[in-house]
Amino acid sequence: MNRVREIREAKGITLQELAKRANLMTTYLQRLEMYGWKRSQTGMETDEKIAAALGEPLWEVFPEVYESPYPRPKKPEPPPRVDTRTPEQQEEDIRLMNENLKRRGKIDDEFTRCEYQETQPGVYEGFGNFSVWQQLQKQKK
Repeated sequence: MNRVREIREAKGITLQELAKRANLMTTYLQRLEMYGWKRSQTGMETDEKIAAALGEPLWEVFPEVYESPYPRPKKPEPPPRVDTRTPEQQEEDIRLMNENLKRRGKIDDEFTRCEYQETQPGVYEGFGNFSVWQQLQKQKK
């Protein structure tokens, strides 16, 4: 969906109303909405008519063509994610997590959650990572 249609629908303006306000043909606006605006197609005068009919500044309706006279504030970049643990602490945390997983008897995270059933000899149906399910079956034996 293009920006003109977004603004028009948000304001509850029909295509016919917009055409009447901008003094343009409905079929012309419909074609522009369907196939998009190209700078060479419409020209600044037509763009100004459409923006005025929508009650929005030109740069809000056509941000890809016209620049705002007001600079947009830049979003601050998030601080870099830094793990302050030492390598020894990281290894210890991994060891504790693996022990916890072994104690529970199953791996339970989004990647390895799985359940399969043999519906016919040699045919399995279910969800999740099949190779992890096979490993879990071997561990159970």
